[in-house]
Amino acid sequence: MDAAHTRRIHPEKTSLSPVLGRLFGQAINPMLVIGLAAASVALWLLAAKAIMTTIHSIHWQEKVKPPPGWREANLLGIGLVIGAGVLAILVGDWRKVSRKAILLYLILLGWMAGHLLLTYSKYPFSGAALVAHKGPLTWLTMALVFVGVDRSRWIHIDRVITILAFAGAASLFLTVPTLDGSRIGSLKNLGTFHQVLLWTSPWLLLTSGLHTGWKRVVRLLPFLALLMGTLLLVSRSWSLLSFLYFPAFIMINTQAGRAGLLKARFSTGKFLFIFGALTLIVVGIFIGHILTASEQLEDRLTEDTRSRQLVEFFSQVTAKDLLIGKGPEGRWLWRGEPYANLDLPYVLIMFNGGVPALFGYIALVIFPAYGVLLARRPRITDPGTLAAACLLGVWSLALTGLSTFAMPSSSINHFLLCLYAGRCYGALHERKLHIQARRADHQAHMRVLYQNRPDSASRGRVSMNSILTPKGSR
Repeated sequence: MDAAHTRRIHPEKTSLSPVLGRLFGQAINPMLVIGLAAASVALWLLAAKAIMTTIHSIHWQEKVKPPPGWREANLLGIGLVIGAGVLAILVGDWRKVSRKAILLYLILLGWMAGHLLLTYSKYPFSGAALVAHKGPLTWLTMALVFVGVDRSRWIHIDRVITILAFAGAASLFLTVPTLDGSRIGSLKNLGTFHQVLLWTSPWLLLTSGLHTGWKRVVRLLPFLALLMGTLLLVSRSWSLLSFLYFPAFIMINTQAGRAGLLKARFSTGKFLFIFGALTLIVVGIFIGHILTASEQLEDRLTEDTRSRQLVEFFSQVTAKDLLIGKGPEGRWLWRGEPYANLDLPYVLIMFNGGVPALFGYIALVIFPAYGVLLARRPRITDPGTLAAACLLGVWSLALTGLSTFAMPSSSINHFLLCLYAGRCYGALHERKLHIQARRADHQAHMRVLYQNRPDSASRGRVSMNSILTPKGSR
């Protein structure tokens, strides 16, 4: 697919002057990189605070005061990524996103703004509520989707993802010796790094074919850290979801390899050999912790941790509550106390924002992934785009309840997911322009053939549209 050719036929439009458009376009990359870096610093500060605290609770984040510098770094990151999203919209990148998705996103923003006004007219408003995962900034940061549509920005985004993946892997490996053998202790010490690896390390694995030699082998290490972290956290659902990346790797390696887009291809046997060797080394180093976690995981395989909570939730919540939402401060009673969370994220989004929030989120962030994976004639074979689609596909499954802590948020992890959605939209836009350009070339070719027909008398008896329309479009 020749993106440059399609851009010549369909030049991008912008309402800005050329000078402003150029300045805004050049400002997006530094704002994005600095914003992602600030959000990452905030996350690492929170992780350090978690390791040092003595509170052993699965909800330790609600009970521990954020460390110094966390709020400033978090707000800086959020402000810069929102600014980058606004600039991307101003330079015209919104035209590469589905019109229906944009409409539903605007409805989502308006609906949540109404909830915000109604909620905080009754409850005291605070800075913590502003940056909370149910707060208004979460929905505004989804403007990062418009940043991700431009493929030229992915040179910088890929570097950020790579740094985050290796930093998360190194932090996880270094933190393992501090574990006390309990699942709550593992969640508190490793949970933050594991969340980072969930949305960065698969990117390195799935795009490893774009590299050769030792660089390609080293990119497998963060994914190995993800698998070990999943085991140490005794997570049943993520054990299942993580292994979905292996067939995804084979699919991308096959499709992109056939299209000649990879620098080198791993055969399945070679990949299994290298990955197995790395796994044996890591297992040998952390054998004690791994054996303990394996026993705990075996004990949890048949444990039901969802049914009772869901029965209690649906016995208290009405259809109206899910239709219009209860707002960012919505609560229900769990074990006799007001509770704001639920192990079913899609339903929790409806509980907080109603159907408009759910539809707007799915349309903007989830649907483009399946548009990429299901595209035919022509297929999308770019390994980066397929990797982004696979990551979003796993995210969509996690939101069904397969992940307890999966939820849209104003954090670095969700920022990356929005960028992945933008990557998918950009590829779908290029595919659309490619189909239009190919159709235009076909019609021009057929018009020449029609005008040069030897039997001029027959021209009036033949439908021009039947000649110009490609068979696949009739």
